[in-house]
Amino acid sequence: MTEHDRVTLQIHFGRTRLRDDDVARLKTGSVVALNESTAAPLELHAGGRLVAYGEPVVVGGRFAVRVLQLAGSQEENLRRACRTLAMEGAV
Repeated sequence: MTEHDRVTLQIHFGRTRLRDDDVARLKTGSVVALNESTAAPLELHAGGRLVAYGEPVVVGGRFAVRVLQLAGSQEENLRRACRTLAMEGAV
């Protein structure tokens, strides 16, 4: 991986499971409750792998994430994410 390679970082805000008919009834203004507590850290994923945990913040009027804890070794997580992306042909 060079400093010019880019990896897509996904932030997992929360999850829930809905029945098919509940999804079909969604409309503008619907509220979907998530399983996670508001105190739970967000998950940061790169290449489909968990690399860190964070908290939401606002920077310059935009959403951002402050990294609270790395999930394992940062270098190893980045290496794994890049290998996964390379295998998928994304890098």
